[in-house]
Amino acid sequence: MGGSLGEVHAATICRVLETAGRGRMPVVGFIESAGARLQEGVAALAGYARIFNQNVALSGSVPQISVICGASAGGGSYSPALTDFVVMTQRASMFLTGPGVVKEVMGEDVDATTLGGPKVHDRNGVCQLVADGDLDAAWLVRDLLDYLPQYAGETVRRWPGMDPFEGASDDSVPESKRSVYDVRDVVRTLVDGGRLLEISPRWARNILTGFARLDGRAVGIVANQPKHLGGVLDADAATKGAKFVRTCDLYGI
Repeated sequence: MGGSLGEVHAATICRVLETAGRGRMPVVGFIESAGARLQEGVAALAGYARIFNQNVALSGSVPQISVICGASAGGGSYSPALTDFVVMTQRASMFLTGPGVVKEVMGEDVDATTLGGPKVHDRNGVCQLVADGDLDAAWLVRDLLDYLPQYAGETVRRWPGMDPFEGASDDSVPESKRSVYDVRDVVRTLVDGGRLLEISPRWARNILTGFARLDGRAVGIVANQPKHLGGVLDADAATKGAKFVRTCDLYGI
């Protein structure tokens, strides 16, 4: 049925979300959906409303991650946008209504990728991470969960500390104040193993946000990025930074 959502389908998803809330465990959703099942009409739409309500109820209590694996329309886009993180694969697309409707109503001929592919959503802040395929997306989710607690209030697991990568030096920051540099190179000289999981790397690139570890502890990194717009803070950069800091605050990072 194209992954379309009906009343019973919605009840199953809500039951899983409720169980995750009671068990205080993260939720990972793999989504490829045609949206509400038209044959069920209002019952299908009401099902989406119940899912949205559960997404909001769990917000800030357990991590919620959505992986978009293919075309996701209507509620298949709304629900992921309410979760903490959205990961898209290269073949994925998100839109409220598909190319056929856009052509009929607007007279514009557009394909799914152009309408709502990862290159669209990783630049507007809807999608935080992009993976080549489903398996790569699963590995990305594993990396992301490594920096997050099982639930709000739990201490994030601490790993043995590591030195930064071999060859790290102060040369990442030039002596001249008028020289441009990439702040990611600076971060890698400070964090364990030089590993940084950058969040929303293509949205508001004048600010960097990401997860790393210092002395084995999970930390959030927020830094101006001189490489883009001189690292100036504009509206998008401020929103990106604030959302990331809020997430870190909710989960004690």
